[in-house]
Amino acid sequence: TTPGNDWDMPRFFLRTIKQQASPMWNFSSWQPDAFFIALGTNDFSDSWQPPQADYITQYKDFIGKLRVWYPSAHIFCVGPWKAGVPWDNCRAWIGQAVSELADPQVHAVVSGNTTWLTYPADFVPGDEYHPNIQGHTKIAERLRDIVQPVMGW
Repeated sequence: TTPGNDWDMPRFFLRTIKQQASPMWNFSSWQPDAFFIALGTNDFSDSWQPPQADYITQYKDFIGKLRVWYPSAHIFCVGPWKAGVPWDNCRAWIGQAVSELADPQVHAVVSGNTTWLTYPADFVPGDEYHPNIQGHTKIAERLRDIVQPVMGW
């Protein structure tokens, strides 16, 4: 497939779960207090990125679907861990999408999050995209500091 078809996560997600033999998840059966979404790394590469307006629109649409499914949850939109361009664009566009939604319960967690981890110590060996256990622990600790004041936990 072409890159333009790969990054349409909401359509891919919905198509995939509709193709399963089991029934779709009943979103009303359990409602989270907080929902974390960490998308974007695979939507960009050193040689390609989606059009800005399309990406922001698709991201807002996906958050809108989450809002319908989880009407009272706080949604935390976490940007990619990969440093540099074009992932800097991704983080900026996620921040813009969240800002445009103007939903006080949707939060962008994108500013400087690449500095949370150290390469290569916090990543799976030979991989600069996927954190290892140490990296995930660092992410959890930083997210705790962001989430606690919002959620009152």
